[in-house]
Formats: sequence, structure tokens, C-alpha cells
Amino acid sequence: MAGTGSSAAEALNAEGNARYAAGRFADALSSYRGAAQADGSVSKYHSNQANSLMQLGQPEAALEAAEAAIAADPSWLKGHFFKVLALEAQGRLEEAVGACIAGDAIVAGDAAPLRDARARLEQALRRRRALERLEQQRAEERAAAERRAAAHEAAAAAAAAAVQQQQQQQQQQQQQQHQQQQSSAASAPARAWAAAAQPTVAVTYSAKVRDDSGNVRSFSFEHRLDAARVRRAATDRQEGVAILRAVTMPHYQEMLAAAPWRCVSCVTAPATKLLLHPMSYLHLSPPKVLDAGVTPVSAQAACAAAAEAMTQSIMAQAGISGRANAGVATGRW
Repeated sequence: MAGTGSSAAEALNAEGNARYAAGRFADALSSYRGAAQADGSVSKYHSNQANSLMQLGQPEAALEAAEAAIAADPSWLKGHFFKVLALEAQGRLEEAVGACIAGDAIVAGDAAPLRDARARLEQALRRRRALERLEQQRAEERAAAERRAAAHEAAAAAAAAAVQQQQQQQQQQQQQQHQQQQSSAASAPARAWAAAAQPTVAVTYSAKVRDDSGNVRSFSFEHRLDAARVRRAATDRQEGVAILRAVTMPHYQEMLAAAPWRCVSCVTAPATKLLLHPMSYLHLSPPKVLDAGVTPVSAQAACAAAAEAMTQSIMAQAGISGRANAGVATGRW
């Protein structure tokens, strides 16, 4: 109930009020507990405990005291009010709004403090839900960027594996040729004829690597390839891609280690890999492969995705379409 209790309980409650006014919240709590023990039917003794506990930073215990006040007198405003504050201090905003609504329906007299608290809590809830939605959106964007980076790395790994497999095949072919050469000296004229019938041609790979911190390097490498194979690349896209890989990937690590590259996307982070964009000119004489846009990027997934998007935009604006025999990128990967 509201109102007053026994004289002993009232004396302890008055003592608690004096201690609370002096800022002695722990001592005030002790007095209020004594008053509640003397007469537990008076709701203000319990709500005063809840108030002291909130000042002491104990919202869980304050919630129990506030509920005891409500149990003693459901119409007691302070019991509901301190229950709301205790729930809010624990981050239980939805429950605090529910306590405001329940208290407003049954308290005696003016329940304006509960209505004001409800408006404030509902605004806080809207802010929290907006932040949660924003964080979820950011998490989804990070996951998408990581998936794109993983796909790019997988493609690069597949290209490197293809180059390695091709090199192994070439080594096996060379070993077989060596064994054939040793099998019979009489086959030398036939081998010489075969070599003359299938001559090789020099294919030059030229690349330029630059970042936004002033680092720039130009590279040039020469490969001897089967002439018939180079001619096929003009009309056979698969063959063209294989040649691009064969002339670019063996020099990847050399170009990466040539300078302290910085990421072209975020500028500040050191580059840990290169994005290659070779363009095929195998139909020219002499045949060549050019890459004027080797792009250093960091290990961050977002940087790799941004750099790739930037490169694709630049190539699209330059009108690079990937047509064979037109001096464009017929073998990007």
C-alpha cells in the first residue's frame, strides 16, 4: 500500500531520506531496507530502495525492489517509474516501454513521468534499430566484398596452376625430345627437317607497373614460342589465353618484388599482389603482349574489388572490347 507504516518503519525511512539527501546512498539503502523489514506492506520503502540502488549502479537489484513496490501497491507511480529506469539501465528497452504502458494504465494520479519516459525510450529504440540495420548492411557489404576477392584470388590461383601445368607439360615434352635425340644419331636429319618445318618466333611481353605514391617500373621479357601456335591464337581464343598466361605469369613475382608498391585503392596500405590486364598483339609482326595497367593492390578484399572496378571502368571508357586481331585484351583473366 501507499501512505505510512509503523512508527519504527517511518523513523527508518526518514533516516534514509536524510542520508540520501547527503549523498550517502549505501547508508540510505540500509535504512530503507530496515523500514521494509519493519513493515513490508508500504510501497515507498521498496521504491526508495530501488532509487538508492540505481544511484549505486545496481539496476538488477533495483528492478527487484521496484517490483516489490508494485506488488505492495500496484497504483504506486514510483514503483513503476523505477522499474522503467532499472530496465533501461540494463539495455532492456522493449521491456521498459512495456513497463511504461502497464504503469500508465493503473497508477493513481498523474502518470506524466511514465509517458515522458515512454517517448524517450521509443526514440532510443528507433535509433538502436536504425544502427542495427546499418551494421547489418555493412556486414553484408563486407561479406560481398570478401566473396568477390575470394573469387578473384581463386581465378588467379587457377591461372597460376594452369601455367604450372603447361610448364610441366613442356618439360615432359623436352625430356621426350631429349630421349628421342639420344635414341639414334641417324634420326638427326629428320629432326632438323621437323625443326625447320615448325620454326619458333620471339614473343615480347612488355609491362608497366605504377602506383599513386610515385613508384613506376617498366619490364620487357622475351619468350620463344611455336610459330604455328602463335598464328592459331589470332582465331583461337583458348590458344590466345594460354599464350598470355605463358608469357605473363612466370614474371609475376619478379614484378611484385621490384618496388615497395602501395595499394592504388586505399593508397596507404602496402601492395601484396598485382592485378594483370594483358593485351594481345600476337597478330602483329613481331608478335607482342602489352600490359600498361598492372595494378598493385593490398590484401584487403575491398581494395582489390575497388581496383578491379576502377580498371574495368577505365578499359570500358577506352573502348577495349576484347576483339581478336584488333590489338586489344583478348585474354584477360
